[in-house]
Amino acid sequence: MKRQLRYGTNVVYNGEIYRITSAANSDGVKICSLKTNDTITVKKTKLVATPHDKFELIKYKKNYYIVRNITCGANGIPVYDLDFANKFYDKNSKIDSIQSNDPGIQNIPSYLQEKLSSFLKFVDRYNLTINYLNKKQMGAYQFLDCSELENTMNDLIMRCKLNTNQLSKIEHTLKKTQNPAFQIHLLTLKPFEFITQELQLISFDKAEKIAAEFGLHVDFKTKCEKWTYCLFNEEKTFYIRKFKYIDKFKKFCESRNETEVKYLNYIENNVIIDKIIEGKEYKTTKKLLEMEREMTDAIMDMFYDVNYEISTEEIQNEINKFEEKRRFQTKNPAYTLEEEQKNSVIKSIQNKLSIITGYPGTGKTEIVRCITTALHNLFAKNNTNAMEEGKNNNDNSTSDKSSISDSDNDNPFSEYEYDANRCHEIEETDCETKSETDDEEFNKYVDPKTIALLAPTGLAFLNLQRSIESGNYNDKISGTCHKVLYNIFQNIKFHKDITTCNCKDKINCKYRNLKIKLVVIDETSMLDTFIFYEILQLCRYFNARLIIIGDVNQLPSIGPGTVLKNLINSNCFDVTKLTNIKRQNAGSLVNTIKKMHTDIITTTKFKDDSMSIQPIKEFILNSKINRELLVDLIQINQITKDNARFITYFNSDKYLFNTVEINNLLQDIYNPNGSIIPSNSKFENKLIFKISDKIIRTENDYSSEKMRANGEEARIIDFDGRLITIQYSGAEDKPETIGINELYENFKLNYCTTIHSAQGSQYDNVIFFVQPGQSYIIDKTSVYTAISRAKNKCIVISAKDDFIKCQENNKNIDNKVSLFMRESNSYEM
Repeated sequence: MKRQLRYGTNVVYNGEIYRITSAANSDGVKICSLKTNDTITVKKTKLVATPHDKFELIKYKKNYYIVRNITCGANGIPVYDLDFANKFYDKNSKIDSIQSNDPGIQNIPSYLQEKLSSFLKFVDRYNLTINYLNKKQMGAYQFLDCSELENTMNDLIMRCKLNTNQLSKIEHTLKKTQNPAFQIHLLTLKPFEFITQELQLISFDKAEKIAAEFGLHVDFKTKCEKWTYCLFNEEKTFYIRKFKYIDKFKKFCESRNETEVKYLNYIENNVIIDKIIEGKEYKTTKKLLEMEREMTDAIMDMFYDVNYEISTEEIQNEINKFEEKRRFQTKNPAYTLEEEQKNSVIKSIQNKLSIITGYPGTGKTEIVRCITTALHNLFAKNNTNAMEEGKNNNDNSTSDKSSISDSDNDNPFSEYEYDANRCHEIEETDCETKSETDDEEFNKYVDPKTIALLAPTGLAFLNLQRSIESGNYNDKISGTCHKVLYNIFQNIKFHKDITTCNCKDKINCKYRNLKIKLVVIDETSMLDTFIFYEILQLCRYFNARLIIIGDVNQLPSIGPGTVLKNLINSNCFDVTKLTNIKRQNAGSLVNTIKKMHTDIITTTKFKDDSMSIQPIKEFILNSKINRELLVDLIQINQITKDNARFITYFNSDKYLFNTVEINNLLQDIYNPNGSIIPSNSKFENKLIFKISDKIIRTENDYSSEKMRANGEEARIIDFDGRLITIQYSGAEDKPETIGINELYENFKLNYCTTIHSAQGSQYDNVIFFVQPGQSYIIDKTSVYTAISRAKNKCIVISAKDDFIKCQENNKNIDNKVSLFMRESNSYEM
């Protein structure tokens, strides 16, 4: 059957292979040569489609191949140059090229192309992880059988209904925890083993459906236990009110034709415990309660009352030099740090742990700029020899800004090729496997190459990174919290063990020389207990210093805990509270931000156009958002897609002012003529992406070498009919390609975001929609967070009554329960 001619199709024309680069529904079609990249326009009737396209996946005999290139043979028949689609192949059957009419070629349907290709890459990564674990654990782990790929994919993707990103998360966790229960082949045998107190790698409903699909008998006590763990995860808390837990447990049992009385005694004796907090009865688990106590012990052990004898005068001299430098850089002869900022710099350099909190625009990142500059100079003066030695360490990190995983050689598994007979045993030494135990004197003057910058989201990290001079921190150990903790840190530990380091030059392995001696975390209010627990583990491993930055008045973390609030309220560490807003230029906006956490803001306090409110009822027309009024708002206020952010609370289409609806309208306004990227039927009529759209990632990508995090922003650059080229917003990010399914499954439009997604960012203009009648959901921290994203102007679209009622609601703070820094195994708190 001949293939249709359409955008992206490879064709034969005049003895050469081309790709169609225009719409193919007219007689004049643009085609681009695969060989020379020259573009010409020809008649459609002169073109003959090749059976397959360049980069298409095919199967030949029992192996999968990627069509690396297509040329025209002497007889006019296209010839495919092939690469193996996966590394675990039968080497004796390797084929370099083949004619397109070879009867041994098996076609892969278009709807399976991306899914199967992604699965093959996952199998490679997974088997390389198994290879690594078997070298450490003496063969306790089972490879995925590459000769049974179709059956394996059918079981995992079709029957278990898991995608490769979910499988990659499990693989990533298996590598980190080395828990044999997390092996992929056990998903169809013991799915409930993938749910533990600490980790819920699949949902309870998913585990139950897998068990039903494969006819597995699961004891109901086990179901009750695993359901409980998932309930704490779904509620995003470590503590659930006792009456609420019992009510939910009763409904859970009844929905499965069981009586809760029969099993509640078992659960209360084996799974959960009672905990009274501030006179209220809660349910929790021993593990969750112990985690918070361990965190308290850890941070007290590492940081309490640990300081360095660096004179205030010496630091003040560095501050003076920094101010002089900034006066020159900013061309502002009056530039100076305020006393509260200077005090913060001094405390942060003299103490192992320092906390800096304050409103947006109070100069928190400017303090970090000063701290890192001062530390750079202090290290240079006091560690001349160490500086020379440091040139050979950390891989010249500050001059080479490329990411730690930019190339295949940087992949910790890139050198592996599975061979049961290949195992070069290398003597393991204690210094290569133990954590850093340098004494505190070594931490006194911090080498800039050991300073790591962290933030919860990609945009928050980008904002922090842009404010710090490149020579004053190490880009190779910096990034989002997820990237540093679950990618970079794991790679460092992996390469510290010389038996598993797979670099060709093990002595000069870039990872083995990396160290982290100072961690700077921005937007700490967004961190949940789990992430901060991992950060403390990192600090303990390297014996690292810690600087914590954030605004305690913003929304607390989506996950469990109130880390920043608890640290500040503990009074155990030095805290600098900044109050003077510098960034916002307009009076009413500044006053609103400063007064919101202690006062109710009404429209009578809006004295200029930097802060205004418009009735939301005017933006509703026939139960839909009034597009015409939205356009007027944009034009009158000169709002572009790059100088503003539209913010709302809801993603769900249950509410009129949700991100999907607003994004679709803004896409039509800002990108009306962008070429549409077609989706499969799953997304039809729900979501459309176009070239030039602003997009945001909605899922962590554990399969990527760079480990892309939820919340990273990008822009669609191009689409060739098969692959989409996108550009992430990072300063050093290069264009990269993704598939259509990945785009539609893991991204959404990014003209409008939720308040949570906008947290950690600043925009010249903010337009904030308050859904009518939802003041019992939208609370004070939400309103504060949305408004404080604005640097110059904030327009609130809301009923006045709703705007006031939202500020009277404190549910996000009042309902968050955490015992971190309140209970300890070793300290009286």
